[in-house]
Amino acid sequence: FPVTISDADQWAIGSLNNAIQLDPVNPNLRMELGTVYFAKGDFLSSANMFKQATQLKQNYANAHYNLAQALVKLDAYEAAVSELEITKSLLPANSSEIERLNKEIDLTKSKTKVAGAQTKASVQQLENKDKEASSSNETLTKPDTSEKSSVLEKAVNKQ
Repeated sequence: FPVTISDADQWAIGSLNNAIQLDPVNPNLRMELGTVYFAKGDFLSSANMFKQATQLKQNYANAHYNLAQALVKLDAYEAAVSELEITKSLLPANSSEIERLNKEIDLTKSKTKVAGAQTKASVQQLENKDKEASSSNETLTKPDTSEKSSVLEKAVNKQ
């Protein structure tokens, strides 16, 4: 029987969860799993994985950046601004990403004013709401569907 995207998603999620069990201190595995969740539109699970990656490696700029992207999708703009500011602080002052980050910070701050958000929502608070209803020169990449495709292709090709 043919492998569907849903099957591939579940296989990738299962495989990454198994890998996390075997290597619990590897932040990259949580980044990959967060990217799969983000591409599926499960932004809360995505934010949770990116948050765990930042806890495992506090100077992981791309993890903070991806957490900010997921928080924006969850309308948690103030928390997203905070993560973008952390991302900016982790990049070298001469990084080509600084200007882009400044624009994203300004845009996200403007959304905060529009939304009228007064408090920062933590991932834990967002999880509860949902239940009721790097000092390196790394390039910042948003978790998007193109990354999902490569993760899924790897998953499907391994079967």
